[in-house]
Amino acid sequence: MASGSGIGSNPPDVGLGSAAEQDELLLRRDIRRILIALGPFVGVGLLAVLTYGAGCPDGMRLSGLATAMVAGAAAALVGALLGLLFGVPRSLSQTSAPTAPPAGGAEASARPQPPSSEGYGGNSNLEQISDWLTKILVGATLVQAGTLYDRARELAKALAGGLCSNGEPASSAATAFAGGQLACFATWGFFLGYLLTRRVLPAMLRRGEEEGHGVTEQDRSAVSTVAAATTSSASPAGRTRKAVLDEHPGSQAAVLRFDAIPFENVAPRDLPAWASAKMLLESYDQAVRGFDAALTLRVDAPGAAEHLMFSALYLPSPAGFETAIKTGEAAATRTPAMDAYLACAYGQRHRWERGRGAGPDVLKPLRDNAFAAAKRALEGDPTWLETFKSLMDPKGSTDDDFETFRDDADFRALVGLDGA
Repeated sequence: MASGSGIGSNPPDVGLGSAAEQDELLLRRDIRRILIALGPFVGVGLLAVLTYGAGCPDGMRLSGLATAMVAGAAAALVGALLGLLFGVPRSLSQTSAPTAPPAGGAEASARPQPPSSEGYGGNSNLEQISDWLTKILVGATLVQAGTLYDRARELAKALAGGLCSNGEPASSAATAFAGGQLACFATWGFFLGYLLTRRVLPAMLRRGEEEGHGVTEQDRSAVSTVAAATTSSASPAGRTRKAVLDEHPGSQAAVLRFDAIPFENVAPRDLPAWASAKMLLESYDQAVRGFDAALTLRVDAPGAAEHLMFSALYLPSPAGFETAIKTGEAAATRTPAMDAYLACAYGQRHRWERGRGAGPDVLKPLRDNAFAAAKRALEGDPTWLETFKSLMDPKGSTDDDFETFRDDADFRALVGLDGA
């Protein structure tokens, strides 16, 4: 078993996406903006229809208006259906390339793929059909590009014949009006269908998936709170994650609900909470998997890197400390907690290499890296001092990442054990 710290300053909460009320307000705001932006187009089209109808001879005015309105509605419907086809969201699992394998040696398997970018893992026929039809339509349009103008003109003439006509051939003005009307309503329908599909459909699919699993915003908040408590500086060394969970009985149901969701069906916004639940249940390999996927998909999850490093410290060596070191060293910026976990990871590697008989040329750089990371953590957050003391002098605890430096005078002075 890989010993790890897991005791540290309270990192930012994870598992909290936007509140359900905020999501609903944002959705309504975006729909309102779409309608406001596209409203003038349909307004101009309707005004043109009314103006043209007013100029029709008596006895043909209503029939002309009805024909124009039905034709406009049909064009808008066709445009909306095309917008729907082009706007159906695709799940990332079908488009993402395989990622690099995680650290851990040649025997490590390839990193599992993150779940769908929209979080729905059910039947994907809709997006497949949308993809096929879109390609077919684009291909057919390109093939028939030379005849599109003639066909559009014939359609406009056919419509013009029913606009205020008493059976006579359609005039040039009527043909031009009919063509413009079709173009206006079809374009409006396309953008309306496309924008609403892109904005509303993913939210509906995600909400349906979440409701199917019984996950609520309160569940995310509860799991996040307990997860933060496990890495709080007030958490004594050696206390298990399950022990922390037992102290928050109201959150156990939320943790179990997330635990019951298969990884492939986890919505991206739920990845931090799902991984936190796995961490609380001490399924550290699954926790690392979830936090890694959240970082890969760039989910808004402050603290995900910290919790990934924390969980990795409890994985078997060498995969555990290699994952923690890789994550910490790759970070553009590191919090004091990340520096603390990085120091612990280097401590685990130092002990592992020493157990394999490594010489000073291998051990000294590891010791120096651990010392530098621990020093940065203390400079950023002095409350790590007591934690570091317990890691160097664990008194029976499995959180003993600094015990390998027990005889190092500089390290003892850094953690306040000089002379003890």
